[in-house]
Order: sequence, then structure tokens, then C-alpha cells
Amino acid sequence: ATWSAGIYGEITPDAFSQMLRLLHVRPGMRFYDLGSGTGKTIAIAAHVFQLNATGIELSKDRHNAGCTALAALQRSSTSTGPKASDDPRAELVHGSFFDYDFSDAEVIFMDSVEFTEAMMARIAELGRSLKKGTRIATWKTLPGEDYRHVDTMELKGTWGGMAVQVFEKTTEPRPPLALTLPSRAAERC
Repeated sequence: ATWSAGIYGEITPDAFSQMLRLLHVRPGMRFYDLGSGTGKTIAIAAHVFQLNATGIELSKDRHNAGCTALAALQRSSTSTGPKASDDPRAELVHGSFFDYDFSDAEVIFMDSVEFTEAMMARIAELGRSLKKGTRIATWKTLPGEDYRHVDTMELKGTWGGMAVQVFEKTTEPRPPLALTLPSRAAERC
């Protein structure tokens, strides 16, 4: 199937920060945003919450805008905090998250408003390789017996309020069925 990067909306920075607090993230945790847009979530995850954060975005324009913003943030410093370049890690990857190995994730966010059922099913299949206990926050249901719904958070996006569902991986890691686990070879900044 062919996936499109045409439709776009974002979770607000305040709502995203609230979500990370409710997920009880700790500094150094491995975080991914599947469909990271202009990278605001990655900047917040790395700079504010000190997470090892990677965003994967299909749209070249949004990826480039995110790289420009992240580079500016990394060059800046304030008298009240460290430079963004001192963060554990903030990385933006251009490409499809279906072609990226995110199996080391501890927390995943997907602003999945426009994801199809087929996309969610493929994400769930790739997620078989995730560690037991990995948390996934998404607007849409994550299908499959490998995941348990643990919470629903009412948060705000640029399009209005929505319920973010939180799922937890309940099974030990194993290879995806009939899929080759993707590599990490992609354009990044």
C-alpha cells in the first residue's frame, strides 16, 4: 500500500507535555514519534523531559522545517537552562516509519488522526518486536493481542480535543509476522 503525508494536524505543545507527564516518563527513556511533523514533540521530549527522542516524518517539507528548527534550538542557549545540544538525544528522520526499526522504544506517540485501519494494523505488527511494557499513545485503537488498553487521556490538538488512548505491550519481543524488520538507514538530522 502507498501511504500519504498530505493531511496534517498536531498535538499542542502543552497537551504533549501533559501527556508525557501522565505517561510518567523518566530522563533517558527511549521515545519515538511516528509521524513527527515539524519535530516540536521531539524538541520538547529531548529538551524539557531529557528523553532520547527520535521523530520519523514522511513529508520532506515538514522534516526539513523540523531540522531547521532543531538546529536553531541546538545553537541557542539561555541563562536558565542547558543548550539543546546538551540533551541526551534529539533526532529527526525523513522517511516512512514502516521502514525504520523502532524496536528499542519505551514510549511511542502517534498523532494518528488520519491513519487508516491498515496502517494501524501494520504498526501493531511491527510493534511485535517492542519490549514488554512499552507504552504507545495514539488517537486510534492499536489492534492485536500484544497490546492492552491502559488509559485514555483527553488532550488538545490543533484541530480540537481528542481522546488519546494509551496501550501497553504485554508480550515479550518477537519478530513481526511475515515482515522483514526495517533498517535504520534514512536521512536524518
